[in-house]
Amino acid sequence: MNEENLHNELSLDDLFSNINRESKKEKKAIVPFKFLDSYTLEDKDIFYGRDDEINEIYRKFHLSNILLIYGKSGTGKSSVVNCGLRSKIPTSDLYPITIRCGKEAYKNFNAELIKHSSVRAPDSLSYLKHIYETKFKPIALIFDQFEEVFILSTSDERKALLNEIKIISESTLSVSFIFIIREEYYANLTEFEDEIPSIYSNRIRIEKMDKNHVEDAIYEPCKICNVAVEKGLSDKIINQLTKNTGQLELTWFQVLMDKLYKIAIERDKQNPELKIADLDKLGRIDKVLTTFVDDQLQKMENGINGEFVLKTLVSVDGTKKQLKIDEIHSGLNDIGIKISFDEVKDIVKYFTDVRILSEKDENGYYEFRHDSIAARIFERMTAFEKELSEVRKFIENSLKIFDNRQKLLDQNDLNYIAPYLEKLILTKEQKELINKSKKQIQKNKNRKLRLVGFIIIFILAVSSGLTIWALISKAEAENQKQIADEQRIKADSLYEDSMLSNYQKFITIGDSELDKGEFDKAEENYEIARTFIDSSEIDLRLLKIDTIRKLSSSVDSIIAEAEKLYASGQYYNAKIKYQEALNNDYKTAIIENRIDEIQGVIDSKVNSLLHAIQDFLDQGYQDMALKRISQVLELDPDNVKAKDYLKMINQ
Repeated sequence: MNEENLHNELSLDDLFSNINRESKKEKKAIVPFKFLDSYTLEDKDIFYGRDDEINEIYRKFHLSNILLIYGKSGTGKSSVVNCGLRSKIPTSDLYPITIRCGKEAYKNFNAELIKHSSVRAPDSLSYLKHIYETKFKPIALIFDQFEEVFILSTSDERKALLNEIKIISESTLSVSFIFIIREEYYANLTEFEDEIPSIYSNRIRIEKMDKNHVEDAIYEPCKICNVAVEKGLSDKIINQLTKNTGQLELTWFQVLMDKLYKIAIERDKQNPELKIADLDKLGRIDKVLTTFVDDQLQKMENGINGEFVLKTLVSVDGTKKQLKIDEIHSGLNDIGIKISFDEVKDIVKYFTDVRILSEKDENGYYEFRHDSIAARIFERMTAFEKELSEVRKFIENSLKIFDNRQKLLDQNDLNYIAPYLEKLILTKEQKELINKSKKQIQKNKNRKLRLVGFIIIFILAVSSGLTIWALISKAEAENQKQIADEQRIKADSLYEDSMLSNYQKFITIGDSELDKGEFDKAEENYEIARTFIDSSEIDLRLLKIDTIRKLSSSVDSIIAEAEKLYASGQYYNAKIKYQEALNNDYKTAIIENRIDEIQGVIDSKVNSLLHAIQDFLDQGYQDMALKRISQVLELDPDNVKAKDYLKMINQ
């Protein structure tokens, strides 16, 4: 008998008895801060400081069946949805399913749906229909950390997932989609636009927490958990964390508050108090996380092996990636690091205990608790280790492509991986792929040579008998000369291919850094590319960097002014400043998005104020109405309705 049928057959006395027993269970102790873990529905009592974002997401969630939430790493995107939005919507009104795509986006999507269904179905839409019929409420598919689709999954996995999303979104089933993605991968979603044209239509950018809300994020969780806060501490934290931008670096905030709380608990478990002296002892706040990682490595018996293990969990982009213990062990072997499987298990357990890694999920995967830790480990990797990681990823992807399409490596691919093969320990399948590719290339070359031989034989066969031996001798001489020429051309070609391959590699890296705004790194890679081929396109790229730097300085200055105006509540003036920045034709998409978001805030506040004005006028409170009219005209100086109200009052 399943659980639902069991509940249906229980008497009222049984039900109330069960409720009483549940209420007597000991509640799990809560702590005020969560280090680098994101907040979930269970944390709603200690989640503060994001009311504005939650209300806006709630509003937009009901506008369309697709909602895109994006922002920089560490702005709290996952927490705002999984804790903030979900706590605002009654559980009776929505059935949320959170999905992490990981390395196998399509497979993991279906695996997550299967967990919520008690039947076997042929496709994801059928699973969702069964879930809907069982739960009797609309479904929300929350794709958390959706950038993993572009970082870890193959093109085929993405296409399969996209096809399923398209089918579901076009069905009559009551299913909503929430995509949570890091801002750096926002543009990658254009890959989905042809199939899902509305992917960008309903979106919201999550900003860093502004300092006006930080105090709530400090005091309220402490109040819930009976933790005292020394007077003046919050101001000092706010000043240090927001002094440059006026906004809170949420990652540093979470790490810092967790550290202060732990110090307070160690000092007095019964009456913990967060103190200014503890903050002063910690020193520079931006070094707290780095120091934390360093401390944990130094406490290990073999910190070097610990660092090697952590490096396997970093993607080629410097972000976190999910791995099982056997995959970590295999990854170490791939680069020639000999650590026993049992030691890898012990190291992973240690990093889990000290909260650098998340607990193993139900599929056996481990990962960093936050991308900020992955970024710190990525900084510790040498240039060669990063290149080795890229080559290993390239070979893994090439094998997947071969398995799906039987496509072998070409000569350029073999030239690219050749310098690193001695440092990599390859699987049997990877070695076979490389050997097959080499044999196929040689077979193609031999085929060309045989063709030349057949042509010569044909010519000899139709020639007169008097000249046959002369022709044979001449053909042999020409053949020998051709072989010599081909060997020389082959040697030259290999050299040129190697030079071109390295040139293109560093140009590509430079272009990638340029797209991220890392101008110094881009310049460095372009200059390395020049050592292989001195091309005018490098000069053009360097000129582009100089131009962008000059333009960037001007535009960034205007944006900074706009953000200060926005932070101080001067939304209209902030919008005007952003429109001024838009005239420079730089960062156009980002600025247009920001203008749209500010306009959305203005519209929301204006509508709320206009309703209040009407209410005050209906009750005869003209002074209160005039005050609200003034606020509307500050937000929207040309607002016709507010001006009409003003004329009506003045008559």
